[in-house]
Amino acid sequence: MSNDTGLKPPRIEPSNVSLEASTLPPLPDAMKRAIQGWLRLLQVDRNFSEALDALTSCANNLWIKQALTTILPLLACLAVPRKGAGLKKTFESLWASDTGKTWKALKEFSVRLRRMAQEIEAVNRSQFLSPALWIKKDESRGRFVEQQFRILPGALRIYAAWLDMLLNEKLPAAWEHHVPSPKRGHSPALFHLSDMVKAATGRFHDREVCDLLTAAATALDAPYNFDPTLLAQARARNARKRSGA
Repeated sequence: MSNDTGLKPPRIEPSNVSLEASTLPPLPDAMKRAIQGWLRLLQVDRNFSEALDALTSCANNLWIKQALTTILPLLACLAVPRKGAGLKKTFESLWASDTGKTWKALKEFSVRLRRMAQEIEAVNRSQFLSPALWIKKDESRGRFVEQQFRILPGALRIYAAWLDMLLNEKLPAAWEHHVPSPKRGHSPALFHLSDMVKAATGRFHDREVCDLLTAAATALDAPYNFDPTLLAQARARNARKRSGA
């Protein structure tokens, strides 16, 4: 039985199609979503709430106390040190959140697509099950369907190549652009938080600040023990650095 329809659709391969991504992924939006998630964790954490109450009670002015209650959780999220891999894992989960797949499953998806392309080609070559053997050749719709079946394996390979490029090249490059590898030292947010407490209350209250940050670190699953003496020393070094001394 002949399966020649007279049509010779072009074979689609990844090398025939430009895979350049025109824009960077919306990392700032992902960061916003991550911070919102962190703030929700802090809101329901009892230890953090108690530490926040203890610190804001150092302010005598009600308006200042309310401002600290709003701003300090955000600065605490940003001040908590995270290993690069841990923070990146958070964003990988965000990027994968709308796909119905985990990040690990996405990384393996291109392999599955290529395997599926090979399996479809094997069926297309079958003496008994090839769709081309069963499609009516005298109907334009039938010829169109047969063409789609023929190019499907190539389309899957294109998608797999695009996905590989996105996950292994584009997203890492965008990540490095928006979230460069951290330099040695503390987050600027730590010093912003400390300075804000000093401006609002007249003192640094390093013990209360460290209790707040340690509670935040625990709530955000990034355990870190903040020490008042080390905080004061780091703040002094940072002040000297900023003054050029």
